Amino acid sequence: MKTIKFYIEDRIAFLGLNRPEKKNAINKTMIEEIIGTLAENKANRNFRVLVIYGESDHFCSGAT
Repeated sequence: MKTIKFYIEDRIAFLGLNRPEKKNAINKTMIEEIIGTLAENKANRNFRVLVIYGESDHFCSGAT
């Protein structure tokens, strides 16, 4: 995964948008990585909450 970060800590999953040079704008690669990561973890019972955050100073600037 190059455009997102995903980890689980204390039963909370974190999905980070990781394109700080583009203010975390969503592109095709990011969409594919998000869908793939969520599909892989669909049945994961190790977390109950998903927090989506943006790396650096921006959450998300839109789509590119």
